[in-house]
Amino acid sequence: MVAVIAARMVVERSAIVFAVLCALPVPLVAASESRAVLVGVSEYPMLGERFRLPGAPNDVRMVATLLESRLGFQPTDVRRLTEESGVSHPELLPTRANILRELEALAGRSKAGDRVFVLLAGHGSQQPAASGSKTESGGLDEIFLPRDVERWRESAREAGVPNAIIDDEFRAWLGRLGATGATCWVVFDCCHSGDLARSTSAEFPGETERSIPPAALSIPATVRAAASSDVVSTERFDNLVVTYACQSGEKTVERRYPDDAEGIACGLLTSTLTQALETVDEPVSYGQLLAEIYRLYRAEGRSRGPTPYSEGDPARTILATRRLDGRFIAVQRDSADDKLTLNAGALHGITQGSILAVRRPLKQMGGEAAGELPLGHVEVVTVDVRSSRIRAIAHDGVVTPDPAALDGGLATVVFTGADVVRVRVACPPSGPADPLENIRTRLEALGEVRLAVTFVPPESHADWVIRRADDQVVLAPAHPAVGAEHRIQAGIDSDEIVQSLADRLCRIGRSETLLRVASLCPAAGSLGIAIEMLSDSTRYRTDAPLRIRAGDRFTLSITNGGQRPRDVTALHVAADQVISVLFPEPLRGETSRLECGDARSVRLRCDEVTAGREWIVILVVDAKGAPADFTSLADPGRAHRAVGTDWLSTMLDAGRVATRGMATPQAADCAAQVITLDIASESPRNPDGAPHALR
Repeated sequence: MVAVIAARMVVERSAIVFAVLCALPVPLVAASESRAVLVGVSEYPMLGERFRLPGAPNDVRMVATLLESRLGFQPTDVRRLTEESGVSHPELLPTRANILRELEALAGRSKAGDRVFVLLAGHGSQQPAASGSKTESGGLDEIFLPRDVERWRESAREAGVPNAIIDDEFRAWLGRLGATGATCWVVFDCCHSGDLARSTSAEFPGETERSIPPAALSIPATVRAAASSDVVSTERFDNLVVTYACQSGEKTVERRYPDDAEGIACGLLTSTLTQALETVDEPVSYGQLLAEIYRLYRAEGRSRGPTPYSEGDPARTILATRRLDGRFIAVQRDSADDKLTLNAGALHGITQGSILAVRRPLKQMGGEAAGELPLGHVEVVTVDVRSSRIRAIAHDGVVTPDPAALDGGLATVVFTGADVVRVRVACPPSGPADPLENIRTRLEALGEVRLAVTFVPPESHADWVIRRADDQVVLAPAHPAVGAEHRIQAGIDSDEIVQSLADRLCRIGRSETLLRVASLCPAAGSLGIAIEMLSDSTRYRTDAPLRIRAGDRFTLSITNGGQRPRDVTALHVAADQVISVLFPEPLRGETSRLECGDARSVRLRCDEVTAGREWIVILVVDAKGAPADFTSLADPGRAHRAVGTDWLSTMLDAGRVATRGMATPQAADCAAQVITLDIASESPRNPDGAPHALR
């Protein structure tokens, strides 16, 4: 089986974009201690009145209220760094020294079981990377601007924006914080403008962008032009989540909230988080929260952005350790023609004719109780690879809803259309009393929601066969190249036998779904993505099977050589049908987005675990809005599910994939490449450890 040795990513970053934070009413686990540092930078004496941010201290007040009233934080647990706090306590002014001191104190005092929350609200920007930077190579440092920031200064020994806090410093601190084992949420509400940023304030007059262009910091244009990219390396911690206000190339803003005479200036994300969470009465994951934020943004007409996102495990509940494996499909409405779409398609198991129930992302106090009716239902009309066209319908006693009421809702499949491809399984009993007949009956009783399996007679063409071997039950491939057999040693009439077979059949369905849909897509090169398999200085073909043996090492290289950003997911399908993620790993700070010129390499090694045919599947889609991330196609425990895609597992567990009802994939939208690996069970490897390639 192929295993990941190490990974390195070269990323062209165009923005430091940070977000704000709120949280759940009641923690799910008792915390030893709770600590929060809230930074709101509103005044920039060295830059002038035009860059003043009146909303930043309001963000601090709003979040402090939520922490203290809903999350069990005490006022003494919360350190506020604002102009107001600094009037009587200069050590609480949001200066560089004060901010870094408080952040280091958090890392120094926190321990496993504690809860830590950090908010940084203010301006952001970029500056050319300092020489000798460990993470930047002739590129750009993303910077947060404290109160005492100054304009660009250059000398023979150094150059930079004095007192700015650069991304290298934040990364080093995040590593120390994550290593404490505390449950941490770090949220930034700022951005930098940069030449590639697009304005949102022009669309909403009266709003203030939380960005300062590098030119306004007196960074020379010649210096800015010479800097282009950086290399990002983030250490992985399961207990750490970082939330950002917008994507690269976007801006976040201050706005008045509520939007009336009583409203105050505050960050867009801060106010939306508050709106989303102030009436929640149940545990909420980071992924669910972001889905609700997207819905509220769209309700305000912000379909063009900004688009917040998180790095870390989106299934974790906010400031707690419990994971919610909710599986959701997002509904989107085109305001121009009222047409509805799902952000899911054939790759995710959606089939033509399926019906889905639509609900709000977050359950509200006094709102929908268990067993009450959803907002409405939708039916799938057409299916593409990664999206589907739907229509609102009356179903199960619920009248046809207004399409506008469904916009931003989350949906679950309640009826699966008939246009599916099923795994064909033979289970030939030796007679009426054979326990295999009982096993088949119990598997069939699980129904289509659990399994997309067609049981065929022994003489028919089957993909897999269930048979007995002494005291074991064996699920074996009908053809050796299909996969590895699965042996179960338990009581022949036990629940363990049925559960183990069901789990393996689900795994088979997931892997076949992935491979079948990927084969329908145009080649990855159609979207400018170059994919190579390398070993030392040798480049191997990817359009023919690659023969490898235990101990072989090679590198998968993915480069965006196109003219547009692309979202890329790389998955590995093992001989035992286990799907695991090669790229991206959200908990390492990675996202699926590759900007123009970005490259990703993953070093792989063939272990002596399984033999047979394996695959590497690279999925590529055009970058639109939040990064499209298909890591939840992986088996549970093999990857942390990304925001907006947790729902994939529900349908992929059944291996559903429509082929007749699916629209023809368009090269401008999605692409894929499948690399086949033939792994020998034994035989010495090449002396240099290089793969044996089919030329």
